[in-house]
Parts: sequence; C-alpha cells; structure tokens
Amino acid sequence: MLEVRIVLRQLCSRPLYVATAVASLALGVSVNAALMRSLLEVYETPSGIEAPGRLARIQIVQTEGGQPFAAVQGRDFELIGSSLSSVDAVAGFTRLPPLAVAWNNRAEESMAIGVDDNYFEVLGVTAALGRLISGTRNDDLRSVVLSYELWRSRFRSDLDIIGTTLVINTETFVVVGVAEPGFKGTDRWSDPKLVFLSVDARQLVDRARLAPKQQPGSEPAVPEPPDLDMIVRLREGRTHHELSAEVEHLIALSELPGIAQLQGRWPEPLEYRAAPLTQLAHGINGQRRRGVILLIGCGALVLLLACANLANLLIARDLEKAKDLDLRRALGASSIALVRLQLLESAAIALLAALVSAPLAALILHRVEALWPPLVARDAVRLDVDASLLLIAIALSLAAVLVFASVPALIVTRRRKFSLASTANATDSKGRPSRVPQALVVVQVALAAVILVAAALSLHSLLNLRALPLGFEPDRLLMFGYDFSRAGEDEESATVIRARLLESARANPQVESASYSTTFFGATWFTNVVPEGWEPTNRIGVSINAVTAGHLETLGMRLLYGRPIEDRDQAGTTNVVVVSRSYAERVWPGESAIGRRVNLFDRPHQVVGVVDDSKIRQVDEDFWYQIYYALEQTYSARVVLNVRVRSAGDRVVDELAESLSAAAPQLAFSRGRWSSWVDGSMWTSRVAGWLLSSLAIIALALSISGLYSTMSLWVTRRLPDLALRLALGASPRDLELLTLWRGFRLAAIGLSVGLPAAAVLSPLGESLIFGISPTEPTLYLIVGSLLLSVALLGALLPATRARKTRPMSVL
Repeated sequence: MLEVRIVLRQLCSRPLYVATAVASLALGVSVNAALMRSLLEVYETPSGIEAPGRLARIQIVQTEGGQPFAAVQGRDFELIGSSLSSVDAVAGFTRLPPLAVAWNNRAEESMAIGVDDNYFEVLGVTAALGRLISGTRNDDLRSVVLSYELWRSRFRSDLDIIGTTLVINTETFVVVGVAEPGFKGTDRWSDPKLVFLSVDARQLVDRARLAPKQQPGSEPAVPEPPDLDMIVRLREGRTHHELSAEVEHLIALSELPGIAQLQGRWPEPLEYRAAPLTQLAHGINGQRRRGVILLIGCGALVLLLACANLANLLIARDLEKAKDLDLRRALGASSIALVRLQLLESAAIALLAALVSAPLAALILHRVEALWPPLVARDAVRLDVDASLLLIAIALSLAAVLVFASVPALIVTRRRKFSLASTANATDSKGRPSRVPQALVVVQVALAAVILVAAALSLHSLLNLRALPLGFEPDRLLMFGYDFSRAGEDEESATVIRARLLESARANPQVESASYSTTFFGATWFTNVVPEGWEPTNRIGVSINAVTAGHLETLGMRLLYGRPIEDRDQAGTTNVVVVSRSYAERVWPGESAIGRRVNLFDRPHQVVGVVDDSKIRQVDEDFWYQIYYALEQTYSARVVLNVRVRSAGDRVVDELAESLSAAAPQLAFSRGRWSSWVDGSMWTSRVAGWLLSSLAIIALALSISGLYSTMSLWVTRRLPDLALRLALGASPRDLELLTLWRGFRLAAIGLSVGLPAAAVLSPLGESLIFGISPTEPTLYLIVGSLLLSVALLGALLPATRARKTRPMSVL
C-alpha cells in the first residue's frame, strides 16, 4: 500500500504529464477497442440459440451458367438428413420475400422466414409467449410466430396477441406465439422484426402474388417448392470436420436416398457447402477481407504508435525523477523495487486510459453504426457500449503498458547512478547516452507514414468515387416501394390506387415532382432485347425499367434528344421506349435512334427518345445499356413511387409516408432515400475513409507528441553542451537550427523506413482503392512532406528553449 500511495502522490504532482500519457494511450486503445468490438459483433452467434457450437448449415447447390443455385427443395432435406450418421436432428428453412402484414386495418411490410416443424426444436429456441411451430401439431399451416422485437414494436407488447388473426398477403393467419427475446433466425444481419411461418405456407402467401399473372380460365398457378437451407445439430462427440467429410461422401454416392432424387433433377453434378453456424458472417471474404485486415492492421499500428509515445513519456519522466530515484537507491531500494514503482505508475495510467478510451470507442462505434448501408437493417447489429467494450479497453491498455513500460523500467535498472547535483547526463550501463527515445521516435514516424499513406489512398479513392457522374440527382429523392399483388389487387384496382397515391404525393407542398418506376438504384431487372433487323439469337442484355410521365424530371436525368415517356403513352397506343445513349451508340452507331424499333416482351416498341447514361447498381460500375418503357402500356404489380422533395428532412419524409399510408391503408410499403442507396454502394470506401482518416489524425498527433517529448529530453540532456557552444561563440540561432535539424533527421530516418513499408503493404487495401495507383509518387511525396512539416513543428518548442539557453545558468 505504501508503494501505491507513493505512485498516486507522484501522479497527482504532475497532472500535465498524466493527462498527456493517458490521452496518448487512450487514443490508440479506443480505436482498437472499437474495431475489436465490431469484430466480436460480427463473429457473435445469433442470440437465443442453444449450444450453437453443435449446429451447422448445409447447402447443396447445382451450378448453372457459372452461378450456384440451391438444389434442395421442399422436403428433400429430410431424406438427406436421415442418411447422415453424425447428425442428431435436421431442420429446413427459407427466407421468404417481404410480406404485407395487416393488423387493425393497417398493413406494414415485414420480413419473414419459412420454417419446418423441427426448426425451433433443432435451434433450441423457446417461446416467450404462447407456443412455437412444432411437429407435434398438424394445424400450423396458417399459424404465425412473431419475433420478440416485432411483438414489442408493432403490437406494443400486447399480452392478448395469442389467437389474434393477421392478414398476410390477403391470407388469414393466427398468431400462436412469440419467440424468445433476441432471436431473429440464423442470419446475423437480418432485421430482428420478423414473422415465422410454416415452410408449406409459402404457397398461401405466394398465391396472391401469382394471381395477377394467371391467364383467365387457366388452372391456378402453383408456386415452385421453395429452395431450402438445412440446419443440422451434431451428435455429442461429433465434429464439423466429420460432418463435412460425410456430406462429401454422400454426394459422391449419388444412388443413396435423397441424393439420387436431387441428382436426377439437375443436369450438372451437385456440390455442397457445410460450415459451422458460428463462422464469420457471409460477405466478409476475398477482397473485403483484405480491406478488413488493412483496417485492423492500421488500428494495431496506431496502438503501437501510442505505446511508443507512452514509452518516451515514461523515459522523460524517469529522467526528470533521476535525483529521487538515486536517492532511493542510496537509501537501500533495490532495482526490483524501483521497477515495481515504475510498473505501478504505468498500470495506473493504463487504467485511467481504459476508462477514457471506453467512451471514445463508443463514439467511434456510433459513427460506424450511422454509416450502415440500407441493405443491412438498422437494428440488425447493435454496436452498443457494454461490459465487453470496457474489458477490451482495459485488456489492451494493460497489455500495452506491460510490454512498453518495461523499456523505461529496464533503463532504470541498467542506468548508472546519477549525480545528485545534476540530471543532465542520463546514460546507460556503459555510460553512453541512451538512444532508446530517438529509436522510438523513428518507429513512430515510420508507423505514422504507413497509416497516412493508407488514409490518403482511401480518401483519394472516395473522392474519385464521389466525382463519378451518376446520371441522376439522388439528393432530396425519396422512394416508396409497393407490391399490389400482396394485397390481392388486380390490374384495374391497382391502376386506380396507383393514381390516388401519385395524386396524394403531388398534393404535398413539399413535393416538387413524383413519378413511378419498376426499379431503382441498387435493384435492377435485366433481360435480353432484340433490336429491329437483328437476328433473334443476336440479343443484347439490357436493364429495363417501366416508368411514367415525369420520371426524367423527378430523377434529374438529362434527355439528349427526342421526347420522354409522356401521359399520352397509354394502353392501346403505339408501344414506345426511351433508350440510353450507350445503347443507342451500340446498336445504331452514328445514326439517330428516333423511330427505330426493339423487340421487348415479344412486342415491337418504337424508340422516341435517348437519355444520358446513368448508374443502376454501383457507383464504380460501368454504364449498363438501359431501356425505359411506359408503365401504362405494360402492367407491373411491383412499382416504386419516386418523389423529389424540397427538403429531405425526417419530418417531411414521415409526413409524406403518413399521407401515403392514409391514401391506401391496405397496402404495405417500404421507403428509403436514393442518396442512402448511393452511399450504401460506397459503404466500404466510406467507412474505410472515415476510419483511416481518423487514424491518420491520431497518428499525426502522437507523432508530434513523441517528437516533442524526445527533443525536449534531448535539449535537457544537452544543456551543458549547448551552453558550452554558446560560450565558444555559437549564436542562439545556431542552437535552434541544431535542434530542428536533429528532429528533422529523426523524421527523415522514420520516413525512409515507413514509406517503402507502405508501398509494400498497399496491395492489402486493393479493394478500397479506386482510380489511383497504390504507389502513386505524388501521394507519397505529399505524405512525406506533411510528416516532415509535423516533425519540424514538434521540434519547434524544444528548439526555442535551446535558443534561450544562458551559459551562466548552466555552467
């Protein structure tokens, strides 16, 4: 306890030193704690599942046209599961299209999962209310289970919800239960507001969707059996490796039950994928994984830089306490006791840094969460501040201090005794000035150079992406998606409702223009189109989009020549299309496209206009060939109402959504901002740019701090020498330049190491680089100049102190 009191008294006596040390370490720890917390969230098993280590997902696929398709349909998985000796139980599930769930005469869109009778039992999920879909019941075809989050938000935790009738895509279902809190299936990124239906109910909810496509007098359309994924629970003592080997052997023996049926259905050989349920979330692989590695690596470099800075501060502090240390040694204190005091002081700084870094990490997580792309539900992954974040921060801080505080502690034990009269000549055990602080500065500059190059490449790439022409104006552009087939509306009634919704939107004073389309940015429909005069087999793949009058104006697209789709383009008139510039130049090079014809949906359509090219899926993609046809001439049950507003504030969006809901309360709809989808296509680059820029700023700050402390220490140790130089005729300006040159030389050595290292490591960020070479000389020159300028800035104050040296006060 005596040593603890001594350490606390020493820290309280030097608040500026403590604040600097804590801030340095906290900056590095907070970034790494946020990154590690994010990875833990990705790796974390979906909640509510019992013994997830014994669960595995099996996919049996058939490759067609280079694309894998699920080969397991209907109840095929039961036959396959019965042939696996390493499996204790098997269940099937499928993700259903978004459903329109109506309650209290109001429909809202909900995500849904179709499950078999064993699904909840295999996963070990229990009911928070009522019961779950189970094989012990035979009346679950029209039963629905709500997720806990949907029950709380949509049904306001109504305890009388059991037995309530819901209308899902025009079909009635009965709520039989609510799943336990946190359970949202096996998909880590799914929306937690879900409904669970029997997998056989797919035919019921699809019936309304297929009805508009059914020809009069024909037999009712029967949906295809759904493609299913399999979830299996391993027997006790069996491993995932054994399961994978058994599935591979099962596929090879195609005469076994289940496999023989599948193999006979598909022309190509079957393939399989068997993976533990706890594996890393899908999508973080290949180039994206290399980008994640780059971010983690840069975070680790920042922590190393912070630790090096902390070591320099401890060394400077140690030399400042030289008299006190020598006095303690003279009074009988052992080197071990002195080292213990140093480590206790470092541990106290580590704990303070951990407490400071936790809220800093929370701010970083909040910012990353705000950058979520629209394809990932906002509630799917919660990067909240919890005990794990604080534990990560404490562990990182203690580990960093344990490693790097040993450097100054070893200097304490190896240094020769100081003269009680002076602290100027700190030396090592052989009497030579310690070069450890200078070496640490070189390391800091080298690490900062690597981080700055990564940040510069990422920011330059992001600017290149943002500078690319989109062909439309996404700002203040909203979208509301409708599917009339889910509500059972036929073409006639859907046309009336569509007109009412458009009128309601245009009546809002905040709306500049509105129009319909069948696709929007990120959701595209491709088909093959035969131009007039071409052979039927000579098709061109194009993106097609049915639009109404005013679409070009609403989206801010540029008409090059001809006319757009207009109100006069109705059913019964000449079928017309507007084509993109690239398509017109490809099919009719050097000629006007007006009056030409293309065969779309086996009907001739006349070209009436040509518009400029626009992006349809990704900002960094090439322009696709595009054709726009009149929605009024070809019915589509799924449409998007595009609305350009004068102000895109949340209040305007909510008011518009409320008015549209009142105009057609029986229709569920999705909503979003075009700008969000555009930004979402650049999500990886945006997050990388923000994080790497933050890391670069931290690296620069730590580099300045490290160089400043090292040069201040150098000036303190060289005061007698500097005074002697003045006495021998040197000017104060000479001493200032000498100090600046010393700092400049350390930075130059660090750059000579860091810039080549950055060039070698830059291929790791290939997935984050766009429109610039990873070894662009100009960029490296800018980074080098910036770091040298920072080095001079860090050495400026110590240089000023050297210039003010007075020989009489030192000698």
